[in-house]
Amino acid sequence: MNPLLTHDVLFLFNLFDGRLRLVGGCVRDFLLGRPCHDFDLCTPLHPEHVLSLCETHQLKAIPTGIQHGTITIVINKKSYEITTLRKDIQTDGRHAVVSFTDSYEEDANRRDFTINALYMDQAGTVFDYVHGLKDLKNRTIRFIGDPYRRIQEDYLRLLRFFRFFAQLSRQGDQPDPKGLAASIELKQGLLNVSQERKREELLKIIEAPQSEVVLTVMQDHGILDYLLPNVYLTDFKKLIKIYPDASIWERLSVLTKGSDLSCLKLPKKSLKLLDLLNENHPLGKDPVQDGLYRNRVGEAIFRFQLIKNQLCGNLTADQCTMIQNKRIPPFPISTADLLELGIPQGPVLGRFIEKSRLIWGEMGFPTEKKLVINRLKRYTADKKKEN
Repeated sequence: MNPLLTHDVLFLFNLFDGRLRLVGGCVRDFLLGRPCHDFDLCTPLHPEHVLSLCETHQLKAIPTGIQHGTITIVINKKSYEITTLRKDIQTDGRHAVVSFTDSYEEDANRRDFTINALYMDQAGTVFDYVHGLKDLKNRTIRFIGDPYRRIQEDYLRLLRFFRFFAQLSRQGDQPDPKGLAASIELKQGLLNVSQERKREELLKIIEAPQSEVVLTVMQDHGILDYLLPNVYLTDFKKLIKIYPDASIWERLSVLTKGSDLSCLKLPKKSLKLLDLLNENHPLGKDPVQDGLYRNRVGEAIFRFQLIKNQLCGNLTADQCTMIQNKRIPPFPISTADLLELGIPQGPVLGRFIEKSRLIWGEMGFPTEKKLVINRLKRYTADKKKEN
């Protein structure tokens, strides 16, 4: 069964009486055997006609981009963007003035890359007007028509060129020469693109399979200068080699080494995680301190700190494995337990929690709460005698 032709999509095809096709990323990913998440469709019907159809059949329709012909239809809580076939009349590097058409070929010729201009009808037939199938087979990211013109229509396409290459190319592939030349020459146009849009493309590049190849090309030609203040590709390449499953945030941490990332306008939650990842915590010298640190930050952060110690030469791969295999249990003492010992609320309690963890570690990380409580009672009694 074709995963694109879901019950809801087939319902839409019937609703539009065949005047509808799937288009773009969903068709591309289906042909590559990749998961399809977003379903974009196009139709020769004008937006007003689309809205009228939805009203007749009591469907929720949102005019999300009606000036460009896009209507979002919601079926069973899932959104489907349906856009009227169009051609660009005027562009300024960010926005376009469009006119509607009934020609799928004209619509294809205004799109960015050949692999994104593939259409599929209700029978599963694929329509290719710009040799996208050949490029998809060869994993070639090629602009439709003149690359300079395509980029000048929307400078974000420059980053999308690198992003799709990073995601879809095979080892040893090189970017399309014409697209690369145009991207290098027009890189200043990235100043016209919002930070948020650049950030989203950059993060997709960083987490892609061929990220190190693409980032190297972008750095060599001064394109990364428009995205990040400082990059450390040598360490990034080492990270990918020894830890290919590194998350996007782990990759970004090593790539930027704690540089000011305010230009990316990241969410606070992401910045907080990066702060933890950016810590340089020496490991392997004191098993107790290693265990306490691991208990405090969790497995994911601890694993990454081991990798960082390996990157800078403090630990070998075998040492990292040995430390990683030394599991410790959760800290068995709660705040309520410490309050019962007579430790007052406030800063004193906070300091005593840290001291309790240290004593627990010195005991060998026992899991039995009673053992730890008794040891803490002796500690507090000794402290009272000293005072």
